[in-house]
Amino acid sequence: SLPNSPLREVVMSQRVGNDDCAVGVTNTFSVSSTQIYIVARAVGVQSGTRLGSVWRKADGTPLVEFDFTPDFTIQDACIWFFAAPEDFPFEAGSYTVTLTVNNQPASNPVPFTIAP
Repeated sequence: SLPNSPLREVVMSQRVGNDDCAVGVTNTFSVSSTQIYIVARAVGVQSGTRLGSVWRKADGTPLVEFDFTPDFTIQDACIWFFAAPEDFPFEAGSYTVTLTVNNQPASNPVPFTIAP
């Protein structure tokens, strides 16, 4: 994560647990995966803060964006976004996803691979 970002410990995973934290941490997924998660620990995120994720091909081609705005303060808890094949085709190749806070990058682009 970036300095001063309220989003920390950013990882990719196959799913999330009951605590909303990552289960099956990996940066490699299959073309047959049903969901790809990006998970972070949110610390001190105030109510009304817009959290987002921007998914791209490695060459920068935009794929999909997701966001949500909690109506409560997140003191210290995991948050996540996921993409499914309905959001963009899970084709073999290299990709990145970047987390945002109020439309500004809150993480470096996190690389991941979809394998054949």
